[in-house]
Amino acid sequence: MFNLKKLVNTIDVWKDFKFSVEYNKKGGVRIYVNDRKTKYYVKGYGYDKSSAIIAKMVNDLIGKQQYNENIYGNNGKYLSENGVGLMPIIDSLRTINVKLEEIYTGKSYDVFKIDFTKLKSK
Repeated sequence: MFNLKKLVNTIDVWKDFKFSVEYNKKGGVRIYVNDRKTKYYVKGYGYDKSSAIIAKMVNDLIGKQQYNENIYGNNGKYLSENGVGLMPIIDSLRTINVKLEEIYTGKSYDVFKIDFTKLKSK
C-alpha cells in the first residue's frame, strides 16, 4: 500500500485525482488509486459503505474542516463515517469548495473524482 495522504499533502498534482471504491465478496469495500491498494477499508452489511469509506478517506486526508453542519452528512468538523449516502457527503464537501463526482458505476466497483484544489483554508 502506498501513502495517499503524503501525496495529497505534499504534491500539488495529487490535489485532484480519481479513485475507485471496490467491493469484495466478503462484504468489504476498499479504495484504490491507479490500481494501487490504499489503507482505506470498511466492511459489514446494512449501510452505505461507499459513503462511509469516502468519508473516512477525506477525513484522513484533509482533517478537521468548517463544514456547514446544517447539511446532513457532517458534524461541522468531520464527515460522517456512518454510511449516510453519497449525496450528503457530496453536499457537505461542496460547503468547503471540494468537488466529489461519481464518474462510473459498475457491478463490483465505482469510480470517483475528487478535487481539493479550491479547498477553503482551515
